[in-house]
Amino acid sequence: DAQESRGLGDVYKRQVYFENENIKYIKSNVFRKNVQLIFQDPYSSLNSEICIGDSIVEPMIVHSIFKTKKEMKLKALSLLKQVGLKEKDFNKFPNEFSGGQRQRIVIARALALNPRIIVCDESVSALDVSIQAEILNLLNDLKEQFGFTYVFISHDMSVIRYFTDRVIVLEKGKIVELNETDSLFSADRWFVSLIVPTPGRRLAVVPSVCGSKERIYDEKCFAILRRLILKDSVASPCAMSNG
Repeated sequence: DAQESRGLGDVYKRQVYFENENIKYIKSNVFRKNVQLIFQDPYSSLNSEICIGDSIVEPMIVHSIFKTKKEMKLKALSLLKQVGLKEKDFNKFPNEFSGGQRQRIVIARALALNPRIIVCDESVSALDVSIQAEILNLLNDLKEQFGFTYVFISHDMSVIRYFTDRVIVLEKGKIVELNETDSLFSADRWFVSLIVPTPGRRLAVVPSVCGSKERIYDEKCFAILRRLILKDSVASPCAMSNG
C-alpha cells in the first residue's frame, strides 16, 4: 500500500524494490527524497499552524536541497506558480484555501525535492468532480514537465482509466491482474478483471445496455456499472489474506 511504498509500513513480510534495490537496505533519507506522497485528505495534510510557504520549504531544509533560505523561498514561489497558485499565497495559512487549492499546495510540497516517484493515495477522492478533473490535468502536466512516475491508488474506475498507463488490480492484498490500461478496459473483459476478480462470483444485476457488442466504458454504461450491487463480492475485514 501507500505506506509500504514509502517505507513507512511493515515491509519485512514482503519485498519492495526501488531502482533494483530492496528498500529495507536504502537509507531512509535517500529513499524519502526520491519517493514522495500526496495524501487523500487535503484538509489534514497540512499543518494549520504554519503558513503554506513554510510547509513547502520544510522538506528542502530537512534534505538540505539548497544552501540558503532565499533559494528555498524562490523555489517554493516557483512551485506555487507551477501548481496554479500565486506568489502572494506564500504567507497564507491552510484555512484560507479551498480543498482543491490545498491539494495543489500538497502537490507543490511533494515536488519540492524533485522526486523520482510520487505516490498518490486516493488523491482526488475527497474533491468535487469538477475539481478532480483540474487536479488530474495538473498532475498530468507536471508529469510531462518533470518526468517523474506516479503510483496512483484509487477505487474510481473512471479516474483509473483516464489517468493511468498500466493497472495492477488487487483483491485483499493480492495481485489478480497486471495489464496496460487500454487493454484492461477494452470491450467487456474488465467485468471479470475489475468488478469480479474472483472466479465463480456472480453479478446481482447485469444491465442490458452493456451488451457484448458494446464497449463497456461507454459513459452511460459507466454510470450504471458504478451502481451495480454485487453478490458476495465485498471482502470481509475479518477474513483478510496475508497479502
